[in-house]
Amino acid sequence: MSHGKVAPISIAAIIGNPLGHSLSPVIHNAAFSAVSMPWVYVPIEIEESQVVPLVKAFRESNVRGMNVTMPFKSVVIDALDEVDKLAALCGAVNTIEFRDGKAIGHNTDCTGFLRSVREESELETEGAKAVLLGAGGVARAVAAALATHGASEITVIGRSPEKTEKFVAGLQGALPSVKWRSATTGDPSVQNIAGNADTIINCTPVGMFPNQGESPLPAEYILPEHVVIDLIYRPAETKLIIEAQKAGASVVTGVGTFLHQATEAFELWTAQDAPVSVMREVLDAKLRGA
Repeated sequence: MSHGKVAPISIAAIIGNPLGHSLSPVIHNAAFSAVSMPWVYVPIEIEESQVVPLVKAFRESNVRGMNVTMPFKSVVIDALDEVDKLAALCGAVNTIEFRDGKAIGHNTDCTGFLRSVREESELETEGAKAVLLGAGGVARAVAAALATHGASEITVIGRSPEKTEKFVAGLQGALPSVKWRSATTGDPSVQNIAGNADTIINCTPVGMFPNQGESPLPAEYILPEHVVIDLIYRPAETKLIIEAQKAGASVVTGVGTFLHQATEAFELWTAQDAPVSVMREVLDAKLRGA
């Protein structure tokens, strides 16, 4: 009896901690199935000390691609052979491709964010004044995306004055074409800063589990002319988004950014067009049932 050859399975993975909330395995496995690729996408929940040795070990394996989520997007850089220019500006990597024995880092959060904003709002990044809520890896990716696409002024609002000032100083050194400012959550000046902005972007986890009932910004700071963007995708309608809609502002949820960072990762790994409609359909179905 003859047996046909079975194509070897390629693996893509996501590392982070925790990973119980991640929808990446669902949408990527749906995408691989839709284009009949013998790939499987698996979650790997690890500790920080395991990040570098794990990535190094995967160079010569059947792992072809990897996503990196909180809190390892900066830590993982030490394990990489190359980092592209945008990821270097962000100081964070969320996507790794394994090619020719090398681990190459990218940041598809930046490009996913820009694509989502262009598709879902009328915000012009050229000359834009932006307020970023949060001073972590997500904020840095968004800041780099805006700064490299013409934003004129970016204010970062964080909880710790020292951390936020240091964060902004680092951005200013890397991206000097933008006017950078920092402020502290709860400072009375934040209302005026927000009032002068074109867009307010939540880069914090405030609004997702276990803080679904909270918003990172008082509702009275939101104006009808604002474009309010919340990078949380689960739930899609956070308290910030609901309050922005009530204020008459334009809103962009985190769903589009999440979808587009995933489609770009898929294309980096496979050199094929991502089945975007399939990935969107699966994501929407999961979020409706969440």
